[in-house]
Amino acid sequence: MNGILELDKKSLVVVSNKLIDARYRLNISEIRLFVLMIFAFDKVRGEVRMSAKDVAGIVGLKGDFYSALKRATQNLMRQIITIEEENGNWEAYNITSKASCIDGVFTIKPNPQIEQYLINLKKCFTKYELAYGLALKSTYGFRLYQFGKKNLGLKKPVVQIDLEEFRKMLGIAKSEYKHIWNLKKKVLDVAQQDVNTITDIEVSCRSIKQGLGGKIVKLEFTFSEKEKKPAILSEMSTIAYTEEGTEEGNENILNRENSAPISEGARLLLENGISENVAIQLAEQYETVYLQEKVALANAHGEYVKNKAGFLFQAIKENWLDNDIVQEQQKEIRLNDEKRRVETRKRVKGIWDRYRVKRDALGLKKYEKMASEEIQKLKDEFLAGLKDIFRNVYRKKENFGYEDGMFQSFFLSRFTLPSFEDFLVAEEITLSDEEQEILEKEVRGK
Repeated sequence: MNGILELDKKSLVVVSNKLIDARYRLNISEIRLFVLMIFAFDKVRGEVRMSAKDVAGIVGLKGDFYSALKRATQNLMRQIITIEEENGNWEAYNITSKASCIDGVFTIKPNPQIEQYLINLKKCFTKYELAYGLALKSTYGFRLYQFGKKNLGLKKPVVQIDLEEFRKMLGIAKSEYKHIWNLKKKVLDVAQQDVNTITDIEVSCRSIKQGLGGKIVKLEFTFSEKEKKPAILSEMSTIAYTEEGTEEGNENILNRENSAPISEGARLLLENGISENVAIQLAEQYETVYLQEKVALANAHGEYVKNKAGFLFQAIKENWLDNDIVQEQQKEIRLNDEKRRVETRKRVKGIWDRYRVKRDALGLKKYEKMASEEIQKLKDEFLAGLKDIFRNVYRKKENFGYEDGMFQSFFLSRFTLPSFEDFLVAEEITLSDEEQEILEKEVRGK
């Protein structure tokens, strides 16, 4: 039995809201493969068989796409998806139950346990256009898009979600993006830009604090449908599926101009002969410092390395070592890290000093507007709170005012002035986790 899956503006993905809210974490290639599997399964209601070449084109795999498709599929098969209920009950499944690639025919089948969230849906489901789901460039953008389409379908254009719940939904570990500034820069801003630029909806987000000046505990999202939908497919495209064998569909099925940015680690591997898809996969698995170490090892033994890419791949996967090379590389990395740390501290201190100057200026402005009776009352409170030795010193002074350091600190503590966090938001400054650590340990307390 042969059939044609039409990928055009009418192609819709239909999925249970429980699956949208589920906990899982995939990279963008795996997300696209997941979406394609859901769409195709709804049509064939069984094993999905398609041309491996076409699937790789849709998912955005280049170079040795057979190997890249194998890795993406294996990662998808290993992924656990957890569906949680409000009462605390939960269920966890593997996403897929079978996958293969034989003679250019790619086969994939969802785990039967999650089929209930894909077909025969009568209520609590969401529809969205396949083209937008596949065109999104980031994992976080895709999850935010699904979340937005779900809530618009429920007639809830404004939604509040606990910050920790949002992190869990996106599969963000507690050790990642611990500070809200970093989460905003690396996750929220990226996801919003992705959704607003590419899809048929728009989203904005604001933070909700716990009390006046408290920490951020919730996020409020506002979703809306765009009046004019962006064009993703330039023309109708098709892909053949079959029970036995495959028929080639159109190449370049989707417009793939929107590709994810290459990381520093992946770029390093690309420069040293590793193919793009392999470089991206390795950069996701290993730290950049580790990859730099293996590149240095390959460069040090150029006299007998005939296939640098092959040598480098094995060195990375098997952790080949050369003590001299490793020590030299680590020494250089330490020196660079120390230099970078000094520069980072200068930047953080400069930001902190700017905040202090602005806060002190606001305090002085308030002081100058106060009546002399109010100022005297504050001075009396200030003196009353001092230890005897300091109180006697201040009483000997004929007059003191805002320019006095101790009194200034007391004065500022009595009024609600913009916090450092408010200053960062107003100045559109985002601190990394390292910068936040430097601020708390080396700058703020001094």
